[in-house]
Amino acid sequence: MSLRKQYLPWMACALMLVIGVPALASGEERAVTPVDAAFNVRDNSFDDVAGGTEDHTVSITTGGKVTFSFPINGVNSSVHNADFSGGPAPAECSQTAAGPGYELDPDADPPLPDATQGPGWAGYCVFTSPGTYTFFCQAHASEMRGTVEVTGGTATPTPTATATVTATPTPPAAAARVDAHDSSSPARNWFQERGSAETDNSVTIKRGERVAFAYPTGANYHDVEFKTGPAPASCPQTKASPGMPLDPNDAPPLPAFINPPGWEGYCTFANAGTYTFVCGAHPEMTGTVIVQDATPTPTASPTATASPTVTASPTASASPSATASPGATASPSATASPAASPTVPAASASATPNVHPSPAPAPTTAKPAPKITAATFKRSKRTVTVKGTTSATGKVNVKLAYKVGKKSRTKSRSVAIKGGKFSATLKLSAGDARKASKLSVTVSAAGTASAKKTVSVRK
Repeated sequence: MSLRKQYLPWMACALMLVIGVPALASGEERAVTPVDAAFNVRDNSFDDVAGGTEDHTVSITTGGKVTFSFPINGVNSSVHNADFSGGPAPAECSQTAAGPGYELDPDADPPLPDATQGPGWAGYCVFTSPGTYTFFCQAHASEMRGTVEVTGGTATPTPTATATVTATPTPPAAAARVDAHDSSSPARNWFQERGSAETDNSVTIKRGERVAFAYPTGANYHDVEFKTGPAPASCPQTKASPGMPLDPNDAPPLPAFINPPGWEGYCTFANAGTYTFVCGAHPEMTGTVIVQDATPTPTASPTATASPTVTASPTASASPSATASPGATASPSATASPAASPTVPAASASATPNVHPSPAPAPTTAKPAPKITAATFKRSKRTVTVKGTTSATGKVNVKLAYKVGKKSRTKSRSVAIKGGKFSATLKLSAGDARKASKLSVTVSAAGTASAKKTVSVRK
């Protein structure tokens, strides 16, 4: 009886612990519901659904979702999307509806949609890291912008969360500079080498040098594109137009799309050749960069040196002496001792010319033609991605040819070979991405114009 009284209270406490601990654990595992928000997309602004037409910023918590909707309401008639280029990007952006005549974005990567679309599209983006996310419409970047403020939590950061540009890099010295110009009276657009005549749109540099490009003032939109022929190794943007983001990558065109006045950048030309550029919005705006080899090919120039030197120095000394004594016999003693010693030749005489011809340049062996093992075309991304393997070294030039209606168009860029492999992504406009047909890709090894191979790409 005494044992029951002694242990009964302890047994009751143990039972309470068994019941209580799981309850505590269950409370710790309960997740906090994230706060979401929504934007109403219209011509031409992003409006917080909860804040009205003058509010273009929403606030959510980590893990929250922001919904975008561009409705068909009889008022909206333009094309829009939400692009997070140039700063941190959401973890995913999925399109849930497409407007009439448009296709759903097949992937979950921003922008949303991949290209601008007309009324009727909708979707959402998920934000797993705290921070400030700014976005804009690719078709109306200067006026149509919005912000998502994400607070709370320490979720696993996405790689793009640290991609915010905090400083404008200082451009290195350029061998030449080309400016974009426009005028309204008369209406025209042109490229011009700075410091030269207005009609001079061509510059000449050496291999490895840079050419600066800029659009300092004006009232239009311009960029620099290398649509045909070779493309420079890189074209980083160093200054953005007011209200526009910096181009996040160094690949041409420069900038990533046509921009208003104020942008600057430069292109590096690693290989000799003639590079033709054009404005993506004005086909009459063209120019040329002529890249010369920095070390000219040596020419054989034999030189003959003949310098025979003859020194003759004959020396004659005659000293006759006659002595007459009275009463004696005159015996003239004449001593003639001509010491003629011509020295021939005492110096160096090189009868054979000393010829030192420069060695003839060694013959170069043609590089083998590159091979393409794959070629893919992604309409939703406005790109053509070409991957392949090659026995060539250095760089290859990737050129895409396609048709839009009856017009033939091309895009190209130069890419480096890494471990015998190369990969190139070429940008297209939204219209070309939807309508392009009869695509083919040509790859030529750097320095070997004849090493080409074409692979057809299905529509």
